[in-house]
Amino acid sequence: MEESNIDAPDDFVVVADKDSAEKETLKRLQTLVELITQALVESASKGSSALSLVTSTEEVRSKYVRNLCSKLVDASAEISKLQEEVESLKTSLERKESEAAEDLKALISATQNIQSVIEKLELSSRGDSLNPPNTPETFQDAVAEPTSMRSLCADLVSICDRLSHLSIQFRSGK
Repeated sequence: MEESNIDAPDDFVVVADKDSAEKETLKRLQTLVELITQALVESASKGSSALSLVTSTEEVRSKYVRNLCSKLVDASAEISKLQEEVESLKTSLERKESEAAEDLKALISATQNIQSVIEKLELSSRGDSLNPPNTPETFQDAVAEPTSMRSLCADLVSICDRLSHLSIQFRSGK
């Protein structure tokens, strides 16, 4: 070694310090490399984690959209089935209304015929030979008139009362 102003033990110490400083620097560099490596690994891990979150979010969205589409298809099928049922019920209702209207017309006609017979009986009981005011043409006109079930019931009650009155008259011999 070279001579210096420092005595030999100092040279040795300096070399040892120098060697120690190099070792310390190397240790620091190794620590720094390890820290950088850990930071890179953590960054890669976080990036991978973030990517998996995005991927899983996309998967969740995809499953949700598929689920909604499935529900939409089911709802569409149910709506179609209900629309068919509604159409069937409408057709059935129209048929029943038509039948009820025909039945009502038949009841009106029968009621008017009964009223005509009662009028004839009433006239014959009084001894009148006049023609009853209602003729078959009048019945047809009356059948064409819209009549409610209530008015038909009122007519039937009136017929019942008139028949009761006629019955009483025939029993009394008038």
